[in-house]
Amino acid sequence: MAFDDSPDVHTERDEEGHVRVLQHRAEPFTAGAARLGAPSARELADEYVRQVADLYDITPDEIADLQRTALAEPAEEGPRLTFSEEKAALDMTVVSYAQTFLGLPVWQAALEVRLYGEPLRVASSDSVLHYDLDAVLPAGDSPADWGDRKTVSRALGLDEETAGRLSINGTRLLVYRYVPEDRSDSTAGGEPGLDGGPPTLPLPTVPPTIVAKRHYVVHEVLFSLPLPGWEELHWRAFVEPGTSTVLYLRALAASATGCVFVTDPVSASGVALTGCSPAATLDPLRATVALPGLDPPASGVQALRGTYVALTDTDAPAVAAPTTTDPFSFCYSAVTNDFAAVNAYYHYDGAYRLLESMGFDIKSYFDGTAFPVPVDHQGFGTSVNAQAAGNPSGTGMGRFRNGLATAGCSVGIAADARVVLHEFGHALLWDHVGSPNFGWCHSAGDALAAILHDPSSQAPDRFATFPYIGLDRRHDRALAAGFAWGGNRDDRQYGSEQILSTTLFRVYRSAGGDDADVTIKRFAARYLAFLIVKAIGALTVTTNDPRVYVSALIDADVSTADFEGHRGGAWHKALRWSFERQGLYQPAGAPRPVTQPGAPPAVDVYIDDGRAGAYLPYQDNLFACPDIWNRRAPDGGTAHQEPTVGWTNYTYVRVKNRGTQAATDVGVELFQADPAAGLAWPTGWIATTTARSSVPTPLAPNGDAVVGPFAWTPRTAGDERLLASASAPGDPSNADTVSGVLPVRRLVPLDNNLAMRSVSPTFDVIGEVRWVTGLYENLLSREPDQPGGLDYWVVARLTGTSPSAVVTGFLRSEEYDAALVTSFYAKFLDRVPDPQGHRHWVDQLRAGTPRHAVIVGFLDSPEFKTNNTPPDNFVEALYVRLLARASDPAGKQYWVGRLAAGTPTANVILGFLMSDEYCTREITGLYQSFLGRAPDPDGLAAWVGAMATGTPFQEIQTGFLISDEYRTRRRATP
Repeated sequence: MAFDDSPDVHTERDEEGHVRVLQHRAEPFTAGAARLGAPSARELADEYVRQVADLYDITPDEIADLQRTALAEPAEEGPRLTFSEEKAALDMTVVSYAQTFLGLPVWQAALEVRLYGEPLRVASSDSVLHYDLDAVLPAGDSPADWGDRKTVSRALGLDEETAGRLSINGTRLLVYRYVPEDRSDSTAGGEPGLDGGPPTLPLPTVPPTIVAKRHYVVHEVLFSLPLPGWEELHWRAFVEPGTSTVLYLRALAASATGCVFVTDPVSASGVALTGCSPAATLDPLRATVALPGLDPPASGVQALRGTYVALTDTDAPAVAAPTTTDPFSFCYSAVTNDFAAVNAYYHYDGAYRLLESMGFDIKSYFDGTAFPVPVDHQGFGTSVNAQAAGNPSGTGMGRFRNGLATAGCSVGIAADARVVLHEFGHALLWDHVGSPNFGWCHSAGDALAAILHDPSSQAPDRFATFPYIGLDRRHDRALAAGFAWGGNRDDRQYGSEQILSTTLFRVYRSAGGDDADVTIKRFAARYLAFLIVKAIGALTVTTNDPRVYVSALIDADVSTADFEGHRGGAWHKALRWSFERQGLYQPAGAPRPVTQPGAPPAVDVYIDDGRAGAYLPYQDNLFACPDIWNRRAPDGGTAHQEPTVGWTNYTYVRVKNRGTQAATDVGVELFQADPAAGLAWPTGWIATTTARSSVPTPLAPNGDAVVGPFAWTPRTAGDERLLASASAPGDPSNADTVSGVLPVRRLVPLDNNLAMRSVSPTFDVIGEVRWVTGLYENLLSREPDQPGGLDYWVVARLTGTSPSAVVTGFLRSEEYDAALVTSFYAKFLDRVPDPQGHRHWVDQLRAGTPRHAVIVGFLDSPEFKTNNTPPDNFVEALYVRLLARASDPAGKQYWVGRLAAGTPTANVILGFLMSDEYCTREITGLYQSFLGRAPDPDGLAAWVGAMATGTPFQEIQTGFLISDEYRTRRRATP
């Protein structure tokens, strides 16, 4: 499968012209392209690598065995790719292949393949492969020789006292490209402390025999060596064995770890725990995690200070954040202040890193904030509270401040990741509107907490926003209780925040949050969180009108070109609908305070999947819309009939309008898909025979109309899918507006203009028997042999052989060719065939000689010319034999003149065979023989034109014999 540069396929190359990045999200590599049934990520990636190998300049030998692993000892072999690892990142899977040379791993050389979607497809790949591998097999020593402390110490140039502190942790052989600038860490050598770099060692000089940019087989030596002020340190060195030269050295600054609540204890356990629950209950819910972004240890002491946040005692009471030393583990009991401090770092830092992982540039999004932001894990004494305070100018975050989770107990509130997200909602606003609040609402923090922590939550009450700290905030608030936009609980603070969280949580549920598949739930949560943040970034001032933010949310969706392989533009209708359901968009004169849903858009056409145009309740089965139904005849019936394979069927669609105005020019399109080919839109769907049908009159509010019939032909038995798409001015279908490829799971549930139905096509056995019988009668001039021939062809149809393939089987059979040759003898030579001649012409047809060439052979034969002496008798015979009439004077004179001028007789025969008159006569014969009627003018013109321009006669015959008219006619013939 070749990927060429195009708007949908992008390659980036290095200076030597090697491809380094291949992006083709709009043209994904699928199981169909791989010719695999239901492959795993690994299987699909393997096949993808084979398909794109040429593009990456990878030879067949290099991918001959992707399943093998690197060798422990070198061997005489060239570059190879070997499977390295498979890992998931939300809705994306990455499969990595390591490069080896001489059987050994090449340092940091790999090909990465990224997959996503339903069904799984490859979206992109990248390469850090080496193309100039030139290392040679080392002589002499083995990895075991470099497990000796003295040998390593000599290579490092250590004095005897320092060498005594060195201990070897492991060794292996690998291939390394020596780059002098990378021999030591360029930031190394400073004094221990927050501003210093990592340590290094003064290495011996590299001898001149070591050449820059060359590859060497080296010993990787992992060792421990403490240095003054740094305590225990771990190191990696690459040593070239021939010269005992260290080509690469790094101190491995150990990543600090900590024990945290990744989510709140109630969501994690499903038990109603609180901050007063005992340590014996809470401690088992801790998880050990890496604490990313921490500054290097100072004099061997690690503090909770990093790129984005720093634990700082900003407010009373004075409770210092913990520090630690090697092995840098911040693990404490859940009922301690130190545990709260570790959680404070992990969760507040994690909020910034969440945005970073979504593609936001932190420094530009939070351009008014000075980093790292101070976080006080215990800055409220005994109060149950948390705060996101702005900076002195009110243009960014100043500090985060936290108290207790439950009054009278020691667990800190920063251990609740949901509370941290609530406070982070203010951090989002400070930089963009100069306030911790929207103006019309406290923040989006509750919504972020509810949505991001729902996918894996075990909480007994799904709609309690903060189940662990017991705060009475919910995201299922009812309009009747005043929680409506414009209701009596719309206070622009916490009441409005619950209205917003209820509204946005409804969007999340409709987009997949109510699905049983946690992967679908996680994507819905992550993308909606992305839209919330992106929309806040589009604001510049506070306002009292929530519609401003709805508009920003919709713009955020529609403008998203690519979010982790997802094309934006499919969510805007569900967003608007959810705010409507919570009371926004009230019609003029509606009573206040609001207690009812708002008004729908002016035009909102929909196909009713059982939810009356709404987006909840969520439907696990997207393929059961009752307002799409099939009929086997265009009879206008309203009861669904399962379709028949290979025959024209007729589908009807009922479309409705829930808008406030009449919908004009309403049109419906119908598409069909084979589930085995994938159900991504639009690549997995084709238009039906009747592609579009319209409602003849305006569709009034709350009105409905049946559109159709849509003619279509099922291709396979068992399972096919139909997708109907309704559009009208003012309400186009997302199928018409979303560019790029989307799985239907991410398209259809979010647009009521779209609906699908699964149908189960079956074969009409009697109809197929009658059709095959017709082929025997029309092509072989006999009844079918039973049970042999008839059963064979009927079974072929029932097992998936197409009608055209069956007809081709007849037209290419020896029996048909033999009968055709016999007819030519009778028609052109007025005799029965002789065995030798008959065999000759049958063999010609069997070898692929076209029908018209065989006719030329008969008419240009000595026998025909003897019977019809050129030029006059020959031309007259052509008129009689080919056109079934006597010649007209002008026509005969023309052809006789051509012969007299030296035109070969074969060319004259071809002139007759390509003439409109001959073609018309032949096509008319097909109409009469196969369809039992005279030709219609349009059909005749089309077929004559095709024949006159060289379309093979067998192809034309096939067109007639597989046509709906012929099959339907034979179906009705007992």
